[in-house]
Amino acid sequence: MSLFMVEKESIRSLTGKSRVKDQIIWLREHGYVFHVNQKGPVIVLRDGQPFKHEYQEPPKGLLNPSEIIKRATSVKPVCGVYFLITGSRIMYVGKSSRVLDRITEHVRKGSIPFEAFYFIEVPKARLSAVEDAYIKAFNPPANKAGRLALG
Repeated sequence: MSLFMVEKESIRSLTGKSRVKDQIIWLREHGYVFHVNQKGPVIVLRDGQPFKHEYQEPPKGLLNPSEIIKRATSVKPVCGVYFLITGSRIMYVGKSSRVLDRITEHVRKGSIPFEAFYFIEVPKARLSAVEDAYIKAFNPPANKAGRLALG
């Protein structure tokens, strides 16, 4: 199973909806597996066809769908301060109006080694102040290295 960007017209044709927001609602309601990026829904395809999840009773010991849904993390754009972590050490503190997209950039670039991340939602107007407070409190090595390289 792979992620593919499906042409906007194909998604429009599948859902019968022209607005991305309405397409997302339709895809969720009809059990399609997808990811949303800045360009809209990305559909998971299996053998060239949109993959529709069919419910199956989970094996013993696994979470059931309602438990997973209750614990799920939203993919909506989140404004906040994030922490890149290696072992038991916070390596970097950053801020973004699209935290998950920014963390994805860090993974792609690989310039700051980290194994895990955490973020807190912060109003856009307070991003710099909250980020600065955490940098001062934690003194992360990648923040120092970046500032030394810049100045």
